[in-house]
Amino acid sequence: MSTFTDYQVADMSLAAWGRKEISIAEIIRLMDGPLAPVGSVSKFFYDESPIEQSEKFIILLREIRDYISDKLEKTTFADLL
Repeated sequence: MSTFTDYQVADMSLAAWGRKEISIAEIIRLMDGPLAPVGSVSKFFYDESPIEQSEKFIILLREIRDYISDKLEKTTFADLL
């Protein structure tokens, strides 16, 4: 038998700070995983793939990863409100 626990926020004054400090990249990584289009170019979630055989394609995918990451790291939750 499980019991329901009603959780309460300890300090609501920190909510504004959290909205200003949490980047969209952090939210996406926590909910969806890597920002990279494929695992073989991911900085944090590397996974070997057949794409690695094409150096030019890997370079392109890394550029895409870096562009997306840069934009999302610089955007906070508060920026979207």
